[in-house]
Amino acid sequence: MGIPGRGARQNANYTFAEYAGRNVGDRVVVCVLEQNYSATQKLPSIVSEQAALSTYGELEDRISALAGWLRASGYRARPETFDGESIFIYYGVEAGLGQLGLNGQLLTPQAGSRCRLEVLTTDAPLEFDQPVDYGIEGICDRCQVCVRRCPVGAIPASRRDYRGVTKAKLNTKRCLPLVTQVSGCAICMKVCPVQKYGLPAVLAEYDRTGRILGKETDDLEGYDWPLDGKHYGPGAKPRVPDEITRPAGYPFDPDRTEPPGNTVPPALARLQEAQPDQY
Repeated sequence: MGIPGRGARQNANYTFAEYAGRNVGDRVVVCVLEQNYSATQKLPSIVSEQAALSTYGELEDRISALAGWLRASGYRARPETFDGESIFIYYGVEAGLGQLGLNGQLLTPQAGSRCRLEVLTTDAPLEFDQPVDYGIEGICDRCQVCVRRCPVGAIPASRRDYRGVTKAKLNTKRCLPLVTQVSGCAICMKVCPVQKYGLPAVLAEYDRTGRILGKETDDLEGYDWPLDGKHYGPGAKPRVPDEITRPAGYPFDPDRTEPPGNTVPPALARLQEAQPDQY
């Protein structure tokens, strides 16, 4: 059984406060699994949301098997929980799996952000991988399709330094309500040409013509909006009502550092009870 991923050094700065100290070593194995292509092109929809969840399910099975293999080899290994205890995207960049897109996602050369990530920590003496410049950031900054197509304008057009990372910081106060109410939204994933066509094709088109492959075409930029059932092509976006962007009873505190009560998720509590030496 090979290791389906790459490795990075564990960094406590990118672990959420309530999960601090649960790593079992200084190595982080980053596992990535590609999401179904045709379902992703239907974003946002129930079909694409099901594809995302089923991909996570398969990835959890694989990372659990990998952890079991490492333990059988005499090392400690602990997969992180499904909802994420650390910032997986940071480790994906550090392990050389891809680079940051303007949409805040990890863009891989093969599938853009059409993939799901999970990590495990281990004390196995695995080699560390390094960040790789695939040319993604340069082409992404010139593209700007996700910036224009986001229904609520949550994606900035340029990168800035934020907490030691140069990135485009999303307006999560506008983004998250859509994610939770519009079939996961993810339009920024659907309209990314690297996701749609793969990085080699995008770079080749840009080198040949100076244009972004698929930009200003319905093939790339068009999407169906679940809230009104209409199709929106290049130059058109749905109107998002206030009750969607500011839903009643939906608390949002961007300054919160811990969940209310700082409780351990039930699934993790069961794992801790079953395997106390690993958790």
